[in-house]
Amino acid sequence: MIQENYRRTKIVKSFEDKALVANEAELAAAQEIDVIRLVYEDRLTHQIVEFIKASKAKRSALPKARGYRPQPVLLDIASFTQATISGLKAPKEVVFGEKVKLVPKGQSDGIAIKTSQWDKLFNKGSKVFIGAGNVALKVLSVSSSAIELEVTQGGTIYPEMDVVVPETRLVTDKRKVTVESIRDILVEECDYLLVPGQWM
Repeated sequence: MIQENYRRTKIVKSFEDKALVANEAELAAAQEIDVIRLVYEDRLTHQIVEFIKASKAKRSALPKARGYRPQPVLLDIASFTQATISGLKAPKEVVFGEKVKLVPKGQSDGIAIKTSQWDKLFNKGSKVFIGAGNVALKVLSVSSSAIELEVTQGGTIYPEMDVVVPETRLVTDKRKVTVESIRDILVEECDYLLVPGQWM
């Protein structure tokens, strides 16, 4: 009997930062996922290695039922997070034309964001997106302690959402990643490598 697979959609599940833990790896290994994507940061090398080990160990222990496929691992050294929302305890609705203030983590007079690039992240007039386009904004003013923005597309801001500023997104150290710095990950049978343009 010939078994046909009619599922055309390919499922890629991504993990980064706090999600790079063994129990998440084991859960993913037991799911019908086509590719596991791991977002690289130098400080997370050990966690990524352990994640891959845990995932492969769990996957190899699963019953080898008909249709079993290995789960390739993609190491993404091209993507990076510019900033994340860290000052919200609950979702916040914003509407078109509303003024929003972003402040560095630790301040309470606006929506706090966590970033290592505060001083070079925002420019006056820049477009800013929160989440996967959930909310769009335009920068009205920039100071060392706060960014004032106007909402150009309303929506819901959730805790831990990414903050993306396309204009300054190319300001990244990812092009400085070397083969040597990711060697420990590559030897764990990393199947694919997603690299930034003009890498190396």
